[in-house]
Amino acid sequence: MVISDPKSAHLREVLLFAFNWKKCATEAHRMLEEVHGDHALSKSQCYRWFKKFQSGDFELDNEPRRKPHQKCEDAELQALLDDDSTQTQEKLAKQLQVSQEIDPLQQSYAPKVVGPLGQFPKRKPRPNRLGKKAMLCVWWDQTGVVYFKLLKPGETVNTSRYEQQMHSLREALNEKRPELREKHNKLILLHDNAPAHNATVVKNTIKDLGWELLPHPLYSPDLAPSDYHLFTSLGHALKSQEFSNSDILRKWLVDWFDSKGIEIFRQGIRKLPERTPKMCKKITDLIKENPRTTLLELEKDTGISKTTIGRIVTKDLKLKKTPAKFIPRFLTNEQKLCRLATCENMLEMTRTDPEWKDKVITGEKTWVYGYDPETKRQSAEWRGQSEPRPKKSRILKSRNKVLLVAFLDNKGIVHHEYLPAGQTVIKEMYLDILRHLREAIREKMPEKWPNGDWILHYNNARPHTAHLVTSFFWLKTGQKSYLNHPIPQISHQMTFPVPQT
Repeated sequence: MVISDPKSAHLREVLLFAFNWKKCATEAHRMLEEVHGDHALSKSQCYRWFKKFQSGDFELDNEPRRKPHQKCEDAELQALLDDDSTQTQEKLAKQLQVSQEIDPLQQSYAPKVVGPLGQFPKRKPRPNRLGKKAMLCVWWDQTGVVYFKLLKPGETVNTSRYEQQMHSLREALNEKRPELREKHNKLILLHDNAPAHNATVVKNTIKDLGWELLPHPLYSPDLAPSDYHLFTSLGHALKSQEFSNSDILRKWLVDWFDSKGIEIFRQGIRKLPERTPKMCKKITDLIKENPRTTLLELEKDTGISKTTIGRIVTKDLKLKKTPAKFIPRFLTNEQKLCRLATCENMLEMTRTDPEWKDKVITGEKTWVYGYDPETKRQSAEWRGQSEPRPKKSRILKSRNKVLLVAFLDNKGIVHHEYLPAGQTVIKEMYLDILRHLREAIREKMPEKWPNGDWILHYNNARPHTAHLVTSFFWLKTGQKSYLNHPIPQISHQMTFPVPQT
């Protein structure tokens, strides 16, 4: 009999039975769903109970829910909550001059609105964080802030306003930095590429003031000291501040700028040469001069930190250090021309006789080991997420090996033989192998034997090109019946693996 509307206690007993039966939470949920349908526990509930069982807790009763304390025993704290029930713990602790620590039972409910039992808290609209805001324009050097302007709410920087700010900046420089004009013929101004900054009127004003404009690339806040240094520190300081009007905000900004030491501003300006296009070009030239240079060497050559160099190389220059790819050997120009001539010869043979490749018999030698160690990929096993990785001992390649020499055509293996253990191919042994190959051709390819209608292809190993071997073809066939192969020994046989047993 199937219970159509089971109780939760019964379903929890079934979950415990499935857990003891070594079933997972997914399988237990599927079993409940097949039997009870919509009355079964959800998958998240099954996972939660299985997690409880895995911790060693097999109690099937639900834990009683804890209700938050709605009233505070302290009358003074209650009075503050009655005035404003949305106050945070930090504000309440400051007003009462006590620590912010609370009872662990109340900790999860403390940030919520506190009100009488059964009474909903007062509704209030979400405050508009960006409703009241003012734009700050600030100019500074390595000794501090020269001039700043706090615009009225709703105002933005346009061409005329920014032009006027340039004249105000000149007056502030004459007042606060009189020695600057005596030491330098020109003032270097750095600002971003906002439309108001690039206006012709503004450029002409800067030119008339005799200032030099430092080039700034598009969309590069990481090259603007105000963005990556000053405004970052200012933003952290403004997080916990509230201002009722612009005058209070302006006074706070003056105090904050004055509280910062000269070293703070000097540090922000000194970081600028590390990220400029000129420094990026210098690092690029050093890397081109020595592609294997390290970050430590670049640090000594440029004088900036290794961390900054790494960021410039990877993010700005989009470079990465790539290891070299190993190849058999580098070819000289003569060897390249030889390869080209051989390929052209093969193309000419294809044009004159398209079926000449059916006559080719190619051969190569390879070591055959007693066994091959199991690769890491071959030892992979399907495991659960919580199960440990399989372990295996490192196995070296077999020391027992013999040399296999094989010859094949487009239809399969023509001849193969194993050399005695410990021996390699020499010219006398290779000549015996060729004699065995001729007998194999006579037996397996009788249609090619009478006319010698076959071409042998092998690499340029010394035993293969010995006079004793090459003269063997002239004596037996009266013609050159082998295919030229370019030097060095790079052929398709080297990339045609012979199965190892």
